[in-house]
Parts: sequence; structure tokens; C-alpha cells
Amino acid sequence: MTRLERRLRLVIYVLSFGLIAGAFFGGWLNHNPFPFFDGWDGNIQFQMMFEDRPSALFDQHNEHRLVITRLLVLLDYRLFGGHHIFLTLTNYVFALGAWYTFWHCLKTINRDDVEQRDLLLLAAVLSGWIFLWAQEPNFIWGFQNQVHAAQVFPLVAFIGLSHAAQRSRDESRHYLMALMLGVVSAGSMANGALALPLMAVWSILLRMRFWQTITLVGAGTLILFLYTRDYFTPNGHSSVFSTFLEHPFSVLLFVFKFLGNPFAHVISPYWPASWIVIAFGALLCGTATYLPLKLAKRRSGNALVPGLVLYIVY
Repeated sequence: MTRLERRLRLVIYVLSFGLIAGAFFGGWLNHNPFPFFDGWDGNIQFQMMFEDRPSALFDQHNEHRLVITRLLVLLDYRLFGGHHIFLTLTNYVFALGAWYTFWHCLKTINRDDVEQRDLLLLAAVLSGWIFLWAQEPNFIWGFQNQVHAAQVFPLVAFIGLSHAAQRSRDESRHYLMALMLGVVSAGSMANGALALPLMAVWSILLRMRFWQTITLVGAGTLILFLYTRDYFTPNGHSSVFSTFLEHPFSVLLFVFKFLGNPFAHVISPYWPASWIVIAFGALLCGTATYLPLKLAKRRSGNALVPGLVLYIVY
């Protein structure tokens, strides 16, 4: 390794450590025991409703049914005095869980092909990206832990399903874990309700056992039925299907820009860079289309790859 390479590695490590430290220090500096925005009805109003009607746990919040967040809110108010410290810490715990899961997959897949020092360098880059302060509200707002939950629980569920498809000695344990986390995912955000249906389709692609696929189909159907029961379009929101039919090109651009949005904070939020951001989002959509087709033709020898591909699709 040359001196220049060593210096570049040191710069990457320092920057990654600075981003992580900045995220935790920023959370400490910006902590506020008062709710922010949605937190008023999501925290305070929910508490009042739950006292009289426990089924409020499953009520809609915009398009979502935030069961996980509401359970954490109950814990925060009843065990920790409602100071939002516990809720804020869960944001960091979920982010740390996402980092560890990705790092475990990265290390396992590349163990025989990449040197340990290079894997550690990638781990540093990954940690700096996940704790990027661009998602400040998702760290300092206690009510935002559903954003992290909607990523972590489906991710681990998909990895478990991928392991179960290998029909190893621990197949049943991995399958039950995936099924359970698929159900839990529906209590994160609206997109989490799609985890089980996607897993059912994926089980066919991975040629899993018939009873496993049928169980996933049944569970996914039940979750969608319960999720959409008594569902209503929130005030000020139009129907997803009607919006797509009336403005398909605008919806497509919005999706690309939304998916590429993390790059906006790194590049620039202004006009010339917005098209680069849209291009990144389009690239992600293209990847999510290409990888499953490639996986269908040739199954990967690594158990983790199908789960990560499904996460990209999700």
C-alpha cells in the first residue's frame, strides 16, 4: 500500500467517524421533550384516545398504521416519563441495526474475494452514509422511528427468507423469523404492508416449499385485508391510483426524484443537480427491475443475495 493510499484511507475513516459523531452530537444538542409536528396528534392525542379506546393503536395516521411507533410511545410515556429520550434513542438503535445488517451481508458475501482492510473501509463508508445528518428529523424527532422501522424489519425479514430458501438445517427457524418480521413490518409504515406480499412472490422465484409459499400468500392477503379495512383517503391527499392515471409522467418523475433524494444533499439541491438526482432514482428503479430477472435465470450461490435484491425491489 502506497503512502497516498494510506492517507486516503485515513481521510475516509476520519470523515466517517465525524459523520457518526456528528449525528449523535446533533441528537444531543437538538433534543427537545416537546413533540414536533405530527408528534402532537401522534403522541399526545393518541395517548388520550388510547385510554378510552385501546383499538386506537391500529387507527390510521395519514396513510399509515403506526403500530410499532405507538407501542414505543406508550413505553416512553409510561416507563420513561414521556421526555422523548427513549424515543430518540430508538431512532439511533434502528439505524445501527440497519448498519449492522448491511455490514454483515457485505462481509459475508465478499469474505473470500476482498481483503479484510478493504471490508473495514467499506464498513466506514456505509456507517457514514447511514448516519448522514441529512436525515436529521429521523434522528431527533421521537415520532419518526417508524421511518427506520419500515427499513430494518423488512430487510431482516427478506434476509431470513433468503436463508430459508437454501433449505439448510435452520430452514424452519429462518422461515418463521421471516414470517413474523413480515407481519411486524406492516405495523411500521404503509410500505411495510407490502413486505409479506413481496415475500410470497419471491418465494415462488426462489422455488421454496409449496406450504411456505401458501402460508406467505395467506398471511400477505390477510395483512392487506386488515390494513385496508375501514381505510380512508386522508384530507388533502388524492388517491394513488387516480393521481397515477391523471399525471403518470409527473408521478414517475416524483418517484425517481424521491428515490434519488439522498444524493441531493451530497450534490446540491438546486436545478442542475436535480436532474442528476432523478437519474440516480431512475438507475435504482432500473436496477430493481434488472436484478430479479437476472436472479430468475441464475440463482446466486450466496444465501444473502436474493434477500438484498428483494430489499432493493421493496
